[in-house]
Amino acid sequence: MKNKKGIIATIIGTVLCIFLIPILVVNCILIYKSVSGKEEIPKIGGVFPMIVLTDSMYPEIKSGDLIICKSVSEYNKGDIVTYSEEESTSTVTHRIIRGQAGKDGFEWVTKGDANNIEDKPIKPERILGVYKFRIRGLGKVIIFIQSTKGIIICIVLPILILSVAEIIRKDREKKALQEKIKELEKAD
Repeated sequence: MKNKKGIIATIIGTVLCIFLIPILVVNCILIYKSVSGKEEIPKIGGVFPMIVLTDSMYPEIKSGDLIICKSVSEYNKGDIVTYSEEESTSTVTHRIIRGQAGKDGFEWVTKGDANNIEDKPIKPERILGVYKFRIRGLGKVIIFIQSTKGIIICIVLPILILSVAEIIRKDREKKALQEKIKELEKAD
């Protein structure tokens, strides 16, 4: 029975590592890129995640979704794009409704699907990427994990549980070894 528990624990640990190590590596890369490129959104191979905070693109994209965008060289009417707002660090994800000639050259006009009015025209160089897909609700989870409560529940608590489990395991191994030594001493 003890051997089965050990095998099951090893399998669970291996599966967790297979899923968590790539996530950790990607997060480390994104953190490094966000620290090293102060004003740039961190990207891996031109792909970047964004958390949606409003329902301006409802029903296509909802508040709390995590969206994945990709940098591309060409955009078309109907594309959902993420762009940086002028004179702000904020980003917006809206649909291109048309292109037009502006006073300083070509501009795109965007609008949120759930909005009644168009956005101010934007220069093509302000577009960061085109929306590819979403993961429903994952943005809410990420925001929670970044909160104090989330850090305690998702990081500190698991570390404590794993630490206590490791201490208990080592204590049991030590006791089992001591019992085996006592048995060997009695046999002599």
